[in-house]
Amino acid sequence: MNNMYTKSELCKNAGITPETLRHYVDIGLISPKEVTEKGYRKYDRDNILDLWFYRLGASLGNPLKEVKKWNTAMSMENFFFRLREREQELENALAGLEQQLAMIREILHYTEQELNSDQTVTKEPGLAGYRAFCDAGEEAQRQIARLAELFPMVSIVIDYCLPKDWRERYKGHGRESCLKSRLGICLLKERAGLLDLGDKEGLEEMPAMDSLCVSLVTDRPFELGWKDFYPLLEEADRGGYEIKSDIIGSLFCREVAKNQVRYLLKCRILVEGPLPGAAKENFVEKIPKTS
Repeated sequence: MNNMYTKSELCKNAGITPETLRHYVDIGLISPKEVTEKGYRKYDRDNILDLWFYRLGASLGNPLKEVKKWNTAMSMENFFFRLREREQELENALAGLEQQLAMIREILHYTEQELNSDQTVTKEPGLAGYRAFCDAGEEAQRQIARLAELFPMVSIVIDYCLPKDWRERYKGHGRESCLKSRLGICLLKERAGLLDLGDKEGLEEMPAMDSLCVSLVTDRPFELGWKDFYPLLEEADRGGYEIKSDIIGSLFCREVAKNQVRYLLKCRILVEGPLPGAAKENFVEKIPKTS
């Protein structure tokens, strides 16, 4: 014989609150097995099974609107394929969280480096990526709108344009002048694999190359000049490297105190070399977990 329960008895046996039961009844997920002449609603163990399977469906990430359809049709095959879909969704979410964790560790690394006042020029392997810059046209702005939805999987970048005669100019009389800069967003290719970028119009590709890197703190990120990048350029010059990019600045941290804003930048230049016969290097060669 099927036991019959009052509303409070059903809640105790099913492990739910009266508010949850009322909500399920209101949206049509649960209906009482019978209503007495006095208007009391009665439930049975079939109702408990329904409640538990609906809660199982919700715990798998299904909205209640979707779970409600299970009242009318849910074959074992459909249930299997729904689980497969949810498995893929969770795997994608997990991959995204792993990328966020990698980004956080990278930010921690360079923030700690600055806190320890470590201004050593390092040589690091670079990772390939895609970048979109403000003021670079409608296609670039369209890509920025997409990339801006992906923080913290993307990074803020400022490019500082180097002229071809940089070797003569960085230690000359123009050291007080500012370098032309571009503001944009960067997405590493290994993180782009989690997304369907589709059309890449408006994106600039950044190759995977060795980089000379240094961290610096500034309150004027758009007004940096030769003297700010002197240690980096001096290392490239002294080491006989061929520079293959502008100076790429990645913003990892912002500090605000006494109405002043300061930014932590990791600045890098992509290089080839060193050239034969160049001076011996004195920088640290380092392999970070991420670019």
